[in-house]
Amino acid sequence: MISVGIDISRLNIIVLNGMPKNIAEYIQASSRVGRKTKGLAITLLDPNRAREKSYFEHYINFHSAFYKYVEPISITPFTENTIDKMLTTVFVTYIRNKIPSMAKDDAAKYFKKEKADEFIDFMKIRFGDDPDAISYFISSLNELIEDWQNRASLGSKLTYKSLLKRPTERQDNGVDWTTMQSMREIDTDTFVEIKSVY
Repeated sequence: MISVGIDISRLNIIVLNGMPKNIAEYIQASSRVGRKTKGLAITLLDPNRAREKSYFEHYINFHSAFYKYVEPISITPFTENTIDKMLTTVFVTYIRNKIPSMAKDDAAKYFKKEKADEFIDFMKIRFGDDPDAISYFISSLNELIEDWQNRASLGSKLTYKSLLKRPTERQDNGVDWTTMQSMREIDTDTFVEIKSVY
Protein backbone atom coordinates (compact mmCIF):
# COMPACT_ATOMS: atom_id res chain seq x y z
CA MET A 1 0.00 0.00 0.00
CA ILE A 2 2.93 2.36 0.56
CA SER A 3 6.18 2.81 -1.28
CA VAL A 4 7.65 5.98 -2.78
CA GLY A 5 7.29 9.26 -0.90
CA ILE A 6 6.08 7.97 2.49
CA ASP A 7 8.59 9.42 4.94
CA ILE A 8 7.20 8.88 8.45
CA SER A 9 9.97 8.33 10.98
CA ARG A 10 7.78 6.50 13.52
CA LEU A 11 7.04 3.64 11.10
CA ASN A 12 9.29 0.81 12.27
CA ILE A 13 7.78 -2.39 10.90
CA ILE A 14 6.48 -3.30 7.47
CA VAL A 15 5.15 -6.51 5.95
CA LEU A 16 5.65 -7.02 2.23
CA ASN A 17 3.10 -9.55 1.04
CA GLY A 18 4.99 -11.07 -1.88
CA MET A 19 7.84 -9.71 -3.94
CA PRO A 20 7.05 -6.58 -5.99
CA LYS A 21 7.44 -6.81 -9.77
CA ASN A 22 10.78 -5.03 -9.87
CA ILE A 23 13.73 -4.61 -7.54
CA ALA A 24 13.55 -0.81 -7.37
CA GLU A 25 9.99 -1.08 -6.05
CA TYR A 26 11.11 -3.65 -3.46
CA ILE A 27 13.90 -1.35 -2.25
CA GLN A 28 11.54 1.63 -2.10
CA ALA A 29 8.80 -0.22 -0.24
CA SER A 30 11.07 -1.93 2.27
CA SER A 31 12.94 1.29 3.05
CA ARG A 32 9.84 3.07 4.35
CA VAL A 33 10.70 1.85 7.84
CA GLY A 34 13.75 2.37 9.99
CA ARG A 35 14.21 5.97 8.86
CA LYS A 36 15.56 7.29 12.19
CA THR A 37 15.93 4.19 14.35
CA LYS A 38 16.29 0.54 13.41
CA GLY A 39 13.23 -1.01 11.76
CA LEU A 40 12.03 -4.41 10.63
CA ALA A 41 10.91 -5.37 7.12
CA ILE A 42 9.22 -8.76 6.81
CA THR A 43 8.82 -10.21 3.32
CA LEU A 44 6.30 -13.01 2.87
CA LEU A 45 7.44 -14.97 -0.19
CA ASP A 46 5.30 -17.49 -2.07
CA PRO A 47 7.14 -20.85 -2.41
CA ASN A 48 4.97 -21.70 -5.43
CA ARG A 49 6.43 -18.83 -7.46
CA ALA A 50 9.85 -19.65 -8.92
CA ARG A 51 11.05 -16.05 -8.80
CA GLU A 52 10.17 -15.58 -5.12
CA LYS A 53 11.61 -18.99 -4.24
CA SER A 54 14.87 -17.97 -5.90
CA TYR A 55 15.05 -14.76 -3.82
CA PHE A 56 14.56 -16.84 -0.67
CA GLU A 57 17.21 -19.40 -1.63
CA HIS A 58 19.75 -16.63 -2.33
CA TYR A 59 18.52 -14.26 0.37
CA ILE A 60 21.84 -13.09 1.82
CA ASN A 61 23.63 -12.75 -1.54
CA PHE A 62 20.67 -10.92 -3.07
CA HIS A 63 20.19 -8.48 -0.18
CA SER A 64 23.89 -7.69 0.16
CA ALA A 65 24.00 -6.51 -3.45
CA PHE A 66 20.43 -5.84 -4.60
CA TYR A 67 21.26 -2.41 -6.03
CA LYS A 68 23.09 -4.10 -8.91
CA TYR A 69 19.90 -5.97 -9.82
CA VAL A 70 17.83 -2.79 -10.23
CA GLU A 71 16.28 -2.70 -13.68
CA PRO A 72 17.45 0.20 -15.88
CA ILE A 73 14.92 2.96 -16.41
CA SER A 74 13.86 3.85 -19.91
CA ILE A 75 14.80 7.30 -21.15
CA THR A 76 14.27 9.11 -24.41
CA PRO A 77 17.75 9.84 -25.79
CA PHE A 78 18.91 13.26 -26.97
CA THR A 79 16.21 15.30 -25.20
CA GLU A 80 17.26 18.40 -23.24
CA ASN A 81 16.41 16.66 -19.95
CA THR A 82 18.55 13.65 -20.86
CA ILE A 83 21.46 15.87 -21.89
CA ASP A 84 21.20 17.86 -18.65
CA LYS A 85 21.07 14.68 -16.60
CA MET A 86 23.77 12.64 -18.32
CA LEU A 87 26.23 15.04 -19.95
CA THR A 88 28.67 15.34 -17.04
CA THR A 89 28.66 11.60 -16.36
CA VAL A 90 29.20 10.63 -19.99
CA PHE A 91 31.81 13.32 -20.66
CA VAL A 92 33.98 12.61 -17.61
CA THR A 93 33.67 8.85 -18.14
CA TYR A 94 34.77 9.23 -21.76
CA ILE A 95 37.75 11.45 -20.89
CA ARG A 96 38.95 9.17 -18.07
CA ASN A 97 38.62 5.95 -20.06
CA LYS A 98 39.70 7.16 -23.50
CA ILE A 99 42.76 9.22 -22.49
CA PRO A 100 45.13 7.12 -20.32
CA SER A 101 46.84 10.17 -18.80
CA MET A 102 43.47 11.47 -17.54
CA ALA A 103 42.45 8.32 -15.63
CA LYS A 104 43.82 8.99 -12.13
CA ASP A 105 41.86 11.05 -9.61
CA ASP A 106 44.37 13.91 -9.55
CA ALA A 107 44.60 14.01 -13.38
CA ALA A 108 41.56 16.32 -13.51
CA LYS A 109 43.97 19.27 -13.12
CA TYR A 110 45.58 18.47 -16.51
CA PHE A 111 42.40 18.99 -18.54
CA LYS A 112 42.68 21.08 -21.70
CA LYS A 113 39.90 22.03 -24.11
CA GLU A 114 41.47 20.04 -26.98
CA LYS A 115 40.95 16.78 -25.06
CA ALA A 116 37.19 17.10 -25.74
CA ASP A 117 37.46 17.18 -29.56
CA GLU A 118 37.25 13.41 -30.03
CA PHE A 119 34.27 13.21 -27.65
CA ILE A 120 32.42 15.94 -29.61
CA ASP A 121 33.00 14.13 -32.92
CA PHE A 122 31.85 10.85 -31.40
CA MET A 123 28.65 12.38 -29.98
CA LYS A 124 27.78 14.23 -33.20
CA ILE A 125 27.64 10.88 -34.97
CA ARG A 126 25.37 9.53 -32.23
CA PHE A 127 22.98 12.50 -32.53
CA GLY A 128 22.53 12.03 -36.26
CA ASP A 129 20.49 14.64 -38.15
CA ASP A 130 18.99 16.60 -35.27
CA PRO A 131 20.43 20.13 -35.42
CA ASP A 132 18.43 21.42 -32.43
CA ALA A 133 19.63 18.63 -30.15
CA ILE A 134 23.23 18.97 -31.37
CA SER A 135 23.12 22.72 -30.80
CA TYR A 136 21.84 22.30 -27.23
CA PHE A 137 24.39 19.56 -26.57
CA ILE A 138 27.33 21.64 -27.88
CA SER A 139 26.20 24.68 -25.89
CA SER A 140 25.91 22.67 -22.64
CA LEU A 141 29.21 20.89 -23.27
CA ASN A 142 31.05 24.15 -23.99
CA GLU A 143 29.93 25.49 -20.58
CA LEU A 144 31.22 22.32 -18.95
CA ILE A 145 34.54 22.44 -20.84
CA GLU A 146 35.10 26.11 -20.06
CA ASP A 147 34.33 25.58 -16.37
CA TRP A 148 36.66 22.56 -16.17
CA GLN A 149 39.48 24.43 -17.91
CA ASN A 150 39.04 27.45 -15.60
CA ARG A 151 39.14 25.23 -12.50
CA ALA A 152 42.20 23.36 -13.81
CA SER A 153 44.07 26.63 -14.41
CA LEU A 154 43.48 27.87 -10.84
CA GLY A 155 45.85 25.44 -9.16
CA SER A 156 47.13 21.92 -8.80
CA LYS A 157 44.61 20.63 -6.23
CA LEU A 158 41.75 19.77 -8.61
CA THR A 159 40.66 16.13 -8.47
CA TYR A 160 37.70 14.25 -9.90
CA LYS A 161 36.55 13.60 -6.36
CA SER A 162 36.33 17.33 -5.60
CA LEU A 163 34.87 18.16 -9.02
CA LEU A 164 32.05 15.63 -9.26
CA LYS A 165 28.97 16.02 -7.06
CA ARG A 166 26.28 13.63 -5.88
CA PRO A 167 22.66 14.38 -6.88
CA THR A 168 21.97 15.43 -3.27
CA GLU A 169 24.64 18.15 -3.67
CA ARG A 170 23.05 19.57 -6.82
CA GLN A 171 23.29 23.34 -7.22
CA ASP A 172 21.05 25.50 -9.37
CA ASN A 173 23.63 28.24 -9.83
CA GLY A 174 26.59 27.90 -12.18
CA VAL A 175 27.77 24.79 -14.01
CA ASP A 176 26.27 21.60 -12.62
CA TRP A 177 28.83 18.81 -12.03
CA THR A 178 26.22 16.36 -10.74
CA THR A 179 26.87 12.79 -11.85
CA MET A 180 24.64 9.73 -11.82
CA GLN A 181 25.29 7.45 -8.84
CA SER A 182 22.89 4.60 -9.62
CA MET A 183 20.16 3.49 -12.02
CA ARG A 184 17.56 4.30 -9.34
CA GLU A 185 17.93 8.04 -9.89
CA ILE A 186 15.02 9.45 -11.82
CA ASP A 187 13.89 12.93 -12.78
CA THR A 188 11.75 14.73 -10.25
CA ASP A 189 9.94 16.63 -13.00
CA THR A 190 7.99 15.29 -15.95
CA PHE A 191 7.08 17.47 -18.89
CA VAL A 192 4.16 16.58 -21.13
CA GLU A 193 3.45 18.31 -24.43
CA ILE A 194 0.04 17.87 -26.08
CA LYS A 195 0.66 17.55 -29.82
CA SER A 196 -2.95 17.55 -30.98
CA VAL A 197 -6.47 17.84 -29.60
CA TYR A 198 -9.06 15.19 -30.47
